[in-house]
Amino acid sequence: MWELLRDIALSFAPAELRKIRPPASTERLQDIALTTGLLQCLGALVWLVLGGKVFLAQQYAHWSPLLPLDDKLLRGAPFFIFLLSYLLYPMSLALIYFIAEGTVRWLVALINGEVFPSGPVTLVWKAAAFFLRRRAEKLRSEIALPDKVDVFENGERMLISCSFPRPHWNTTITIAIQGENYEVEKSLPGTAPYACLYVLRRAPHTKVRRGYEEYELPGPEL
Repeated sequence: MWELLRDIALSFAPAELRKIRPPASTERLQDIALTTGLLQCLGALVWLVLGGKVFLAQQYAHWSPLLPLDDKLLRGAPFFIFLLSYLLYPMSLALIYFIAEGTVRWLVALINGEVFPSGPVTLVWKAAAFFLRRRAEKLRSEIALPDKVDVFENGERMLISCSFPRPHWNTTITIAIQGENYEVEKSLPGTAPYACLYVLRRAPHTKVRRGYEEYELPGPEL
């Protein structure tokens, strides 16, 4: 039962979250996405229609005494005015969005057999991931030790020991150190308190810059 409820929740989640928390069954997740997409569309549509009937009845009851007693007029312009004003309500706009989203989720699951995430769930996930990432970076900056730099071969190579990994330090980045350009030759696991080691070598002048960073040596210049 718990796995079923979990997969139902994951059918609304973005792909990044499903990679971190994979579903119990991928095939069942597609069936759930198909069902929840259809239910979302129909549920929001029924809510919109029932709410519209109540709203129109209230508007006619309020404005009918002030309108000319012309059946055509009562069935014509006021109806479209009341309907338009109802559809422009924030709740109505939200229901229209969920109708469209449910339809898309249902069609994607039906035609492609894929899971199309819910927009609000994706926004909440991205916002939470952003704040968690910022918090982690802040904690890292507070507890990280200064990098340890060792120079070899008259500056042709450097070994930089870091307290935390730098995922963006890869073979595509050019790192400027004291006016010289270096590239990452390789990265190695380190030992406490330095979790990752980066071996840099002087970059050729013909290297294409697909990423660039200026790095300041810790402490006095070497």
